[in-house]
Amino acid sequence: MGRALTLHVATWGWLPATPALLAQVYTRCCCCCLDLLEMSAEGSPQLGDGRKEDAAETRRDTEPTCLFCKIANGQQEDCELVYQDEHLSSFRDIHPGAPHHYLVVPRDHVGNCKSLRRRHVALVNEMVRVGKEVLQRQGVSDLSDIRLGFHWPPFSSVTHLHLHVLAPASQIGFLRLAYRLNTWWFVTSDQLIKILEAFPEESAEEGSKAH
Repeated sequence: MGRALTLHVATWGWLPATPALLAQVYTRCCCCCLDLLEMSAEGSPQLGDGRKEDAAETRRDTEPTCLFCKIANGQQEDCELVYQDEHLSSFRDIHPGAPHHYLVVPRDHVGNCKSLRRRHVALVNEMVRVGKEVLQRQGVSDLSDIRLGFHWPPFSSVTHLHLHVLAPASQIGFLRLAYRLNTWWFVTSDQLIKILEAFPEESAEEGSKAH
């Protein structure tokens, strides 16, 4: 990571990119939800299908200071949810990399993708399913031209698991470098699942102790 790399950056041509430059680019483009930290955390947003969060909600395993925990559970009034079910929520990326750009996040606090293990394969698969459903709800019919993936730490601005859902992939704009395939900072959902499936099975005791 310490050596200079040569990367093709949109229409800029071939540029030498140091880790410092990459960090600056990805800090800005990887959802950049830090802008929301100064917004009010009171109130409950209207959900995309017209439902509102039930006041008698099941107690959740959340982190009080985690921005995405707040958004996913309707505690950030300036961020509208486009989807929510018992386990997952989805909302628009505030710095979209494509005409449609959404984040799918667990409502319980889950660390970034590097912290996942084999037992999380089902979670990732469900996040992918929800991401595709969100796109269809938003009028995207061509699911062959989409990109689903995660930024690999340290190139993630929020340490709460979030799936990037972009469409059309062929129209990813200026920030295309951040969502480039076959790089060491962005992994597709399929690649992540393969990584997780390579982990050994955990014992019941290990799984119960893991967060």
